[in-house]
Amino acid sequence: VDVSNWAGVRSTFSMALDTQRNLTFLGLDLGFFGFYNVSSNQSFTLSASDPGDWFEAAAINALAYDRKNDLVFLGLNGGRFGAYNFSSNVTSNLTGTDPGDWMTTNNTLSLAFDSRRNLTFLGLADGKFGVYNFSANVTSNLSETDTNNWIGTSDINALAYDSKNDLVFLGLANGKFGVYNFSSNITSNLSETDPGDWISTTGINALTFDNNAT
Repeated sequence: VDVSNWAGVRSTFSMALDTQRNLTFLGLDLGFFGFYNVSSNQSFTLSASDPGDWFEAAAINALAYDRKNDLVFLGLNGGRFGAYNFSSNVTSNLTGTDPGDWMTTNNTLSLAFDSRRNLTFLGLADGKFGVYNFSANVTSNLSETDTNNWIGTSDINALAYDSKNDLVFLGLANGKFGVYNFSSNITSNLSETDPGDWISTTGINALTFDNNAT
């Protein structure tokens, strides 16, 4: 269903649903980016939407749809981070928004949009964690919010925003699991909540929040 076979045999690493247009955005290996239109049953490429080819050939590991600002955020290898604007058909480079270059070249592995505060959380390799503020155009470092440095250098593979309790859950390598509380600015360790240690040291690669649960 991909027009001109633009996706080829490349691996798809990430997806995000645009609830406004009923489109599903796709992040692939080697900097390939596009969207699927369910009405036409076709996938279109957006891989050339990055001015100056700032994607280069970096894998797009994570996507998150910001419904307030109508943007799609992208997390890529090499510490790259950006935002796609459907109206302008441009994917802007936000890689330099981290003060002191705290993200350096660590791969951006996961993203989650906080609809209450209009923030986008980022999980990176080497235990780095942060948040992008659209209004300020700044990506702040939250890596030291973990009590007793329990995250260490474990990759943050997955993030999910809990809109009911206003929390961000983190899934990490080595079986680590935790939660960030914006009010207290603390990322707590939940790794010991699995009876019988069923998670053990298995990496947590995906998370989702069920907002219908009681």
